[in-house]
Amino acid sequence: MPGETDAPYAISSMFVYPLQPTHFHKARGIMQVVQSEQVAQLAAANDVLQRCLERLAQLSDVRLLVSEVLTSIIEVAGAAGGALLRYEPSAHTLVLQSYVMPGKVVDITNNERLARQQAGMPAESFPQWNEILGATDRFFAYNECGVRPALAGLPDPHVAVNSVGLALRRGDAIIGLLVLVWPLSDPVPAERLTATHTLTRYAALVLELTWLADESRQAAVVRVKAKAAEDRAAELASANAALSRSIEMLTSYDDLPRFTGEILQEAIRASRADNGSVSLFDEPTDTLRRVALCMHGAVVDLAAVANAAYAQPFKLWQPAWDLLRDTRAGYWVDWENPDARPPELRDVPPEVCQFTKRTGDRFAALMPLVLHGETIGFLTLGFRSFSAERWPFIREICGVWMQQLTLALHSARISESVKSAAIAQERNQLARDIHDTLAQALALIVMQLQRAESKLGPAWESARAPLETVRQLATEGLAQARRSVSMLRPPVTPHGLIQAVQDAADLVRRYFHGRVEVSVTGAPHALDRSAEEELFAIVREALTNAAKHSQATRINVDVTYLDARCVRVAVTDDGIGFNPEQPRDGRYGLVGMYERAGRIGAVLTLATEPGAGTEIVAVWPND
Repeated sequence: MPGETDAPYAISSMFVYPLQPTHFHKARGIMQVVQSEQVAQLAAANDVLQRCLERLAQLSDVRLLVSEVLTSIIEVAGAAGGALLRYEPSAHTLVLQSYVMPGKVVDITNNERLARQQAGMPAESFPQWNEILGATDRFFAYNECGVRPALAGLPDPHVAVNSVGLALRRGDAIIGLLVLVWPLSDPVPAERLTATHTLTRYAALVLELTWLADESRQAAVVRVKAKAAEDRAAELASANAALSRSIEMLTSYDDLPRFTGEILQEAIRASRADNGSVSLFDEPTDTLRRVALCMHGAVVDLAAVANAAYAQPFKLWQPAWDLLRDTRAGYWVDWENPDARPPELRDVPPEVCQFTKRTGDRFAALMPLVLHGETIGFLTLGFRSFSAERWPFIREICGVWMQQLTLALHSARISESVKSAAIAQERNQLARDIHDTLAQALALIVMQLQRAESKLGPAWESARAPLETVRQLATEGLAQARRSVSMLRPPVTPHGLIQAVQDAADLVRRYFHGRVEVSVTGAPHALDRSAEEELFAIVREALTNAAKHSQATRINVDVTYLDARCVRVAVTDDGIGFNPEQPRDGRYGLVGMYERAGRIGAVLTLATEPGAGTEIVAVWPND
């Protein structure tokens, strides 16, 4: 100590000076008051520390203590606010963890949105950083808070303050930075800072524990991701093996229902569904029909009488069917939570969920079967538990099975078409053979007998009985041959053109929501069979197209018998029309109508324009 006197010394935070004997008693009283205050401050700090330690022992997530320890230090130091920053040695940056202003605590550590916004500020850019590091275990005073660059997305008071900074350490390693601030009008209370000494050590411990917890969480995330990748690889390997089996089945199957059931089972296994079904769309009746059903791990025999209810045609709720056809990607629904469904399906009627309730499934995933751009059916998978995160994988893995199933259906259709064509060709060939040989021979026999009767005169009478028998047998045989030809080549309009048109209109009324009117003018008469069939085909195609594509509210079909030979058919709608000059994919029906008219020598006319409806007229014969 300076000086030679034995007089006592008073020690302040900044100066050391001797006391005069006359002031000794007064100074001692002051020191006793100061010591009492310091004891009280230390006692309060110990109480705060005790509460913090109890909280540390109780909490499972140490991140919750970051803002608590900062507010406790601010309370003991009598500061107006402060900040706690974590030091990242690898990047040499400071990352804000908690920020306290008068009346507000911003807990960044426990707010993921704010945590994502915080970018580390370079430590060297912090005011007096090197001086703060040099003041080991002591606060260093400076005139600016310095935290403002780290306040990403946070309110910035930007007021002048008295500040102190303390480097938080673990041994020689820097853990973080503690900043305390006071208004410029308030001096920094050095004695109260001394009382925070133990709490600052505790703050360093909390920051380090927080860092360790973050590292542990990141490691856990890595492990979870690795496990998920392993699971996905295993699922894909299983799916690939199943796909190989399905390809083998596809190249050798001869039973489409059985193959469809096996594909459904593979899709259920791959997606971990509980139940599932495959339904196909029947365009003429505008209904759906299940062709495969798997419930409770077993394939249901839809051909059995006991399961007839499952095989009955049904209609999917129109918004659900429209969404399935429009999205082409499928969707999933939670029958118990309307808010989790697509917006179009929030108000689904209770009857739509009946089948799912029967199987006990809360969730359903629906994926369309698309062939040549048209939705021909859909796959349904039922789940008792489901997560939105799993939907992309289910859609991806089931897409493979759906492609296989669609290919099988397409192959079956081609096979059926080829088989039908072969049968039709064979029947037509047989009809031609009967017509050209047997029927012609019987007709000649009848004609020759008629000529013989006219030439023989009285001689015919002597042999009338046997000759009449021959003629009767030949006539009956000719009639039977003609009936056979007719049966081998069944007419498209077995009950005439008018009845065929009425039947077609009745079929369209099942799915068209507007009005369909059929009118007949003139005296109906029989037409050439080929002409009648082609005219009906033109009417049917025009009627179907109007019902499906015109968005009309009314469709009129007019059949007019102009005279004893000529007939006119017309289909008119009040729909949106179209530009016939504009190329458009998919107008094969219109092309087919022109071809049909040409085959029978009829004239076909089309009148339409956008917004003005459409009229298609065919007149036969064209003379």
